[in-house]
Amino acid sequence: MLATTWNFLDLRLFCFTTDRSGSAVVEFASSIKLLREHKMNFKVAIVLTSALFGLLVFSATSQAQISLGQFDDFSEVSNAGWTEGSSSPNPPTHDIGPGPDGLAGHLQNISTGFGAAGSRWLAFNSDSRWQGDYLAAGVGAILIDFDNRSGIGTDGNFRVAFNGSGGWFISDDFLVADGTGWQQGVFELASLSHLAASGGTGVLADTLSNVTQFQIFSSVSDTPSLGNSGRPQGDPLLADFRLDNIQAAGLLGDVDLNGVVDFFDIAPFIAVLSANLSQFEADIDGNGAVDFFDIQPFIDILAGP
Repeated sequence: MLATTWNFLDLRLFCFTTDRSGSAVVEFASSIKLLREHKMNFKVAIVLTSALFGLLVFSATSQAQISLGQFDDFSEVSNAGWTEGSSSPNPPTHDIGPGPDGLAGHLQNISTGFGAAGSRWLAFNSDSRWQGDYLAAGVGAILIDFDNRSGIGTDGNFRVAFNGSGGWFISDDFLVADGTGWQQGVFELASLSHLAASGGTGVLADTLSNVTQFQIFSSVSDTPSLGNSGRPQGDPLLADFRLDNIQAAGLLGDVDLNGVVDFFDIAPFIAVLSANLSQFEADIDGNGAVDFFDIQPFIDILAGP
């Protein structure tokens, strides 16, 4: 009974620790003190406490992985982990100006078009929020708002790329001409192509099931070369490109966002359609609106193999 009582108290003490300033150490000491007061076996205490600590570490790690709906809207004054690397003299920076939705905050990223570091347009993110198993999370596409403010006629041929044990996989390009305003790019993960020079197994599922790095870059070529860092290189451009609302979206047809397209998506699809709402997963024909023309494509996906 004493062991059971301690286990409950110790679990409570550890689970409600949120302060990083040292409270965990104090609470750990408190639990040890509790053991001594009840004269419990110290070896048993160490085993149980270690197990509880391991569970908490596992929980914190799993919460940091990719999840459906992961969203960088730059509403906070931060670049949200997007970088070009430590050597770049012009890394991505937060801009307080409005994005496509009129709300303050977006990401500005410029490239010089000449020299070495900072001459190519790219931004990558190795933050754990964008790592992990995209397949298990039900992520089927990446949505990004782009604005080309170069002012000299530079086009942006935007692509996304993911690295994992399968190697680097990249998308087709999404063209945004200079001065055309905010436009949303949709990058479906099922259509990514393997960049053979990157090695790996060449199997898309191997990369998407354990993504280690997510990159956005501009490249005219479908087979960009790899830089010294092993990442796909963006084109050398004199450019000023803006990003906003980087989002991990679901599969087309998965309107209830449970990771699969099934019978349970019918009612949510009808609800979105009837209310004239906007949702990527329900906009099957990709025309930017959920309307009558999405009905047949939705039925086709639902009835498909």
